[in-house]
Amino acid sequence: MDTSLKQQPVASSTTTRKVGSIDPVSDFQAMMASAIAGDEGGPELADLAVQQMQAVIHTLVRKGTTSSLRAKAVSCVKALRAASVAHIMGQRYNDFLAVMKAKYQRGDNSDIWEMVMGEKGTWPITSEDDASLSMTPESAAEFMKAEEVKQEEEEAEEEAGDDDDLDDMA
Repeated sequence: MDTSLKQQPVASSTTTRKVGSIDPVSDFQAMMASAIAGDEGGPELADLAVQQMQAVIHTLVRKGTTSSLRAKAVSCVKALRAASVAHIMGQRYNDFLAVMKAKYQRGDNSDIWEMVMGEKGTWPITSEDDASLSMTPESAAEFMKAEEVKQEEEEAEEEAGDDDDLDDMA
């Protein structure tokens, strides 16, 4: 028997180490599963997965000009939230959501924030999901709509102020 042609054993699985933009949700879930199973890196791998998922979300928002890329970004936010609830990383998720709100609520990418607001599965993690958090469901709802109300009030004040300016000119 010729032993030079022996087949090399194939690795049964490899640990995903990068959240890519093609299928970021699957990549992220694979990294989190490996981290939880204690494969290569454990908590460091989970931290890397979260960092990379956040970066992919920002990239999809900035470069995503199609509705399918916007929808992919929202799916990534949902996956990040689900993992954050499951692995008690609620505050980290909520901090990321606050960054998203600040960056994308107004301007060219405001549609992505509207999409996030419209999906209950992307809302802040509350004390009902993670007892270590102080955010209540009511404060989460307020967080998601607060700027909308403020913006309407500011616009109403500006309109009222504009009328006064015209009166001064007469």
